[in-house]
Amino acid sequence: MRLNIAVLEDDPAENARLSAFIRNWGGVNADNFGMLMRYSRGEDIIRDFMPEKYNIVLMDILMDGLSGIETAKKLRELDMNLLIVFMTTSREYIFDAFPIHTFDYILKPYRQKDVSALLTEAVSVISSQEREITLKLPRSERKVKIGCISSAVANRHNIEIHMTDGECITAMMKFSEIEELLAEDARFLVCSRGVMLNMERISAIDNNTFIMKEGQLYPIRTRGRAKIRDTFSQYLISRMRREN
Repeated sequence: MRLNIAVLEDDPAENARLSAFIRNWGGVNADNFGMLMRYSRGEDIIRDFMPEKYNIVLMDILMDGLSGIETAKKLRELDMNLLIVFMTTSREYIFDAFPIHTFDYILKPYRQKDVSALLTEAVSVISSQEREITLKLPRSERKVKIGCISSAVANRHNIEIHMTDGECITAMMKFSEIEELLAEDARFLVCSRGVMLNMERISAIDNNTFIMKEGQLYPIRTRGRAKIRDTFSQYLISRMRREN
């Protein structure tokens, strides 16, 4: 697959530098490099933006006019699947970005290897999102993209598959079958008996309950609770790794 990339940076020198790093990566990974568009103001990318136009946007947090946080919120409203990466000089701003559920961040001054590693991982994540599994329905089968699954919940002899667009699909399958299909994807976590969540879709934890972006609430089981919370924490930390 090919990445369509947008850069949002109001410092001309930084904008040019980051764009050069991206093109260098694209020169080595031609099969995965689509287009690159550059913006200097949040207002400009919002005006030009359409859902699925870009796979990933790399943006500065502190900018004149609309900040990176404000811009990202507006882009997220338009495209739930967009990968958003913040560039910042300080980790303190990263916590402001948590509700937006960013893909990653890069601390300035970043290097070519940081940008290359980021884009390579983005290709892997998007390819995984595009991978499909087959659900058994009462009279047919249906293929769905793994990245579009928010949660899988056992309901008697069926499984309710909650999708990121709000649809609920009833699959005539055992929970163990769904668990096996999703087990190889690092985003999925079993939080209680018969409940498996896409950690990308968790917006918060409140009183040992996972709150999903789609609005569902899923309690964390008592047995193994610390390990479950730790797994989720490590998943978040793994997305904030580029400090060296």
